[in-house]
Amino acid sequence: MSVDSFTWEFYFLPPDTNPQAPAKEGAYIRGFFLEGAKWDSEKNYLMEAEAMKLSYEMPIIHFKPQYAEVRVKQ
Repeated sequence: MSVDSFTWEFYFLPPDTNPQAPAKEGAYIRGFFLEGAKWDSEKNYLMEAEAMKLSYEMPIIHFKPQYAEVRVKQ
C-alpha cells in the first residue's frame, strides 16, 4: 500500500490531557505553535491573536491514518 492511498483524520485533545501511552492508531503530536492566531479549545477553532502576543501553543493533536480510495484519471 502506498502513502498516496491514505488520508488523515485529526482530533484536538482537551488542554488538560497528557497521554501516558502511545496512540493505538496513528500518533499524538505536541509542540506546534501558532503565530498571529490562537486556538479556542472550547470551540475547536482559530481565533484572532491578542495584541502584543506573538505565539500560542496548540493542544495535542491525534493524527489517525485512514485508507482512501485513489482514483486514477483516465
